[in-house]
Amino acid sequence: MKNKSVKVLALVMAVLMTAVVFAGCGKPQDPGKTPGTNADGKPSETKTEKELVTLSAFIMQSVSSNFGLQEDWIAEIMRDELKIQIEFAPTGDQVEQKLQAMMAGGELPDIVGFKESKQGIAAVEAGMLLNLDQYKDKMPNIFENDLLKYAVKYSRNELSAGTGGFYIIPSAVGPLGATKDTNWKPMLMWDVYKKAGMPEINTLEDYLPVVKKMQEIYPENEAGEKVYGFSLFSDWDSLTALQISTLSFMYGIDTEYVSPLMEVHVSEHTIGSVLDEDSFYKRALQFYFNANQMGLLDPDSLTQKFDTVQEKYTAGRILFSHFSWMTGQFNSRGSGHVDADEPNGYEFVPAKDFKIYDAPNQTIGRAWSFAISSRTKYPDRAVELMNWLYDTETYKLMSNGPKGVLWDTMENGEPYITEAGWDIIDNNKDMPLPGGKKLSDPTTNWNTLGYTASLNDPKTGYTLSYRYWPTSLTRNPTKLQQEWRDWSGYPTQIAMMKDLGMISPATQAINMVPSAPDDLLMKMNQIGDVVRTNSWKMVFAKDQAEFDALWNDIVTKANGLGMQEVKDYYIEQWALALERVSEYED
Repeated sequence: MKNKSVKVLALVMAVLMTAVVFAGCGKPQDPGKTPGTNADGKPSETKTEKELVTLSAFIMQSVSSNFGLQEDWIAEIMRDELKIQIEFAPTGDQVEQKLQAMMAGGELPDIVGFKESKQGIAAVEAGMLLNLDQYKDKMPNIFENDLLKYAVKYSRNELSAGTGGFYIIPSAVGPLGATKDTNWKPMLMWDVYKKAGMPEINTLEDYLPVVKKMQEIYPENEAGEKVYGFSLFSDWDSLTALQISTLSFMYGIDTEYVSPLMEVHVSEHTIGSVLDEDSFYKRALQFYFNANQMGLLDPDSLTQKFDTVQEKYTAGRILFSHFSWMTGQFNSRGSGHVDADEPNGYEFVPAKDFKIYDAPNQTIGRAWSFAISSRTKYPDRAVELMNWLYDTETYKLMSNGPKGVLWDTMENGEPYITEAGWDIIDNNKDMPLPGGKKLSDPTTNWNTLGYTASLNDPKTGYTLSYRYWPTSLTRNPTKLQQEWRDWSGYPTQIAMMKDLGMISPATQAINMVPSAPDDLLMKMNQIGDVVRTNSWKMVFAKDQAEFDALWNDIVTKANGLGMQEVKDYYIEQWALALERVSEYED
């Protein structure tokens, strides 16, 4: 305990020092005081000539390991056009504690990205955020934008600590309805699945014997490294083992957005606890326990991080993926697999009983949001940056690069990626622009932007991201994609899901459940320590008897720590969210 206390103290002190480096100067400002002023009431930014300024940013939702001064092709554009550059504070692990330390020290960086609405509301209450209503004339892309009308309304009503002011800007506004893909879906290594006879899969549990047969056919990759059926990682864990709970989305069950401790059946609008005896979480734990008993689970799953798992996918060492995008570079054209004479790669092979989560049209955005510190030395420039980020043209720029580099338009105005552009995208090449680096690098430090990729640009009628442009959707398929189409009889995976009734449409109420109050959150964190730790023990239990004993131990301890109170809170808040959701939809 003593060593743990010393480590915590060291972390807080280190973050406090970081806060000093990345924040403006002064004490927290009262919500009623005019933001952006010095102690004498005069504007803190008096220069009229635009000079290059460095704005600090702490983006909690970012999972990027990059920090420091942003250096890439978009940074060059920002310096040239806005005379602004961004210095990102490190995020990584324990971002909540880092934010608490900054707030305790009375300082926030110029730009803050919040992971939960509760964090932003606390900053409003502490007078630490800029009231953006006083900058309406400088933020037309937010205040005069019909795309954001419900997001602004929701922020005033729900995120302003009762003041009715506009402090917090929601992100990811727009549709997430799958045009081409979904986030959660089962992917199998195609060539090995073919060699296994392409057996029918009816339920989640049917993957186990199928993947076992695949492993027997393909026990090692070309480099002689052992191949596993499943490989997990723990660095995204929160109150539960996230890589285990995330299987729930294949059955239309949210175990993340409302609360990791709760299971929301999005189509039925019902809610329960991950610790209910009939919970899906228990089923998922049993699934991976069985996988481990069969020798299918990577023994490094508890200790390894996401980057390591991606490397294993790139090396062809894993047979199953539960995310549509988690395949490393194995599915890239440059890998040589997807266009081989016997094409290989990861392809969609669903169980017949799946009801895959389909996210709602996020008219209010999601819990991830942005705000500006009330103590920034450059309020006008910070406001200018946020207005720029919420310009649909900026989103298109950051998603697709400048026109003429990767893409162009036809005579009728339809956008398309050029052959040179596809070469850069498919082979993950650096951008041929000053600053260079990858196309996606500018967004990694932000993690999310103001809109969703599938939002239609009001000016053109085409989606903001190239991924959903007509020419992208109909582009020449790889041999792997063509084989899948021939096998399934569908042109796209989404078409298959919709036709077979494999979609569970979610309600926007999923994004409207408020974070738990501090006293309940403390209990949830204690419960999470028990759930998370014992979950991994259950997966690697020696036998079924130990698995069952560990489950009973989780339930008993969690109940003793207040699990019923947690459940009651979310049942009540979910019902309220369902009642209020109509206020923020057309």
